[in-house]
Amino acid sequence: MLNRRQFASLISLAVLGTAGPARGADAPALMLANVYRPGATPLADYWVSEKYDGVRGYWDGQRLLTRGGEAIAAPAWFTDGWPAVPMDGELWAGRGRFSQAASTVRQQKPMDDAWRALRFMVFDLPAQGGPFDKRINAYQQLVASLGQPWVQAVVQRKVASDAELQALLRQTVKAGGEGLMLHRGTSLYYGKVEERGIRCCYHGWLFDVQGHCLEQPCEPGGGAHRGKVRQPWYPVQEQYGLIWAYLGPADKKPVLPRYECLETLEDGEFIEADDSSIGGGGPQVIPCNWLQHYENLVDPFHVVILHSSFSGTQFVPQMAVIVRPTPLNAVKAVSRANELMPQKSTFFYPKLATGLFINPLE
Repeated sequence: MLNRRQFASLISLAVLGTAGPARGADAPALMLANVYRPGATPLADYWVSEKYDGVRGYWDGQRLLTRGGEAIAAPAWFTDGWPAVPMDGELWAGRGRFSQAASTVRQQKPMDDAWRALRFMVFDLPAQGGPFDKRINAYQQLVASLGQPWVQAVVQRKVASDAELQALLRQTVKAGGEGLMLHRGTSLYYGKVEERGIRCCYHGWLFDVQGHCLEQPCEPGGGAHRGKVRQPWYPVQEQYGLIWAYLGPADKKPVLPRYECLETLEDGEFIEADDSSIGGGGPQVIPCNWLQHYENLVDPFHVVILHSSFSGTQFVPQMAVIVRPTPLNAVKAVSRANELMPQKSTFFYPKLATGLFINPLE
């Protein structure tokens, strides 16, 4: 039989990663902890923080709730100025003061003196989207912007081995802490693409193309509360052989532009997607603003100067050909005929909008 201290030592290392069964109709879909098992948890994927022995508090953007969904009667000043986005954390009175925190939170008529001894330790922004690796910086910045001493950001760190983790645990417990929490930082990037969506590589949760959770194989009943879980999602559209993704607010989604020169081709014209020469190395993922690259492409004259004269022939010899501008009368003729003009103010032939169309030199 285990005594209380021995039992506590087993649960003092916990892994935060799955949503447990809710306790009420309004219960938020929170991640709950599992017991850490040495050797079964890839530590490189996890962040480590102190396990605060307080009361779980969830700010849904309007109300402060318990894990079970009950409203917490906090003083107005305590949540004044909080953002309209969910924050997950712990209402904490300090190490070894769980009873004090629990008693304060249970009060139907909040007492200022008792609440001034509490801190809201924020450790996640559930609606932020993206992996926990990214959300850490987001919640730290948000807490800093509030400037309220009773709202604090939980410090996260990495450990290299189980031995280092155990040493940190001993140090925390010796100082009066309850234990440590491990929070997985990976993303669905490592998931498996299936017919109905993408499946998480860790617990096998399946999400559709709009972020809805369809399956939770590790949960009772296949996930009775999976409808409360949603991943961030972004609309995509295929056009001109490219897949375009919109990452901004849904209510500000612009119409994807269409280009006459790419849709109405004359006899003998065709669009060829050749990524073997631009940049010299084939397909590439480049962390840049696509609009800057677009602006570069619609400026054709730099090609014959930079990529041919100054730097020598970098791509193909035809790039050195200077395309003569169409006379002004031709531009006026296009305008009078009510035909579509190119995207730039300079009118070129052959057609030019997002790239350079070159006629073979016979």
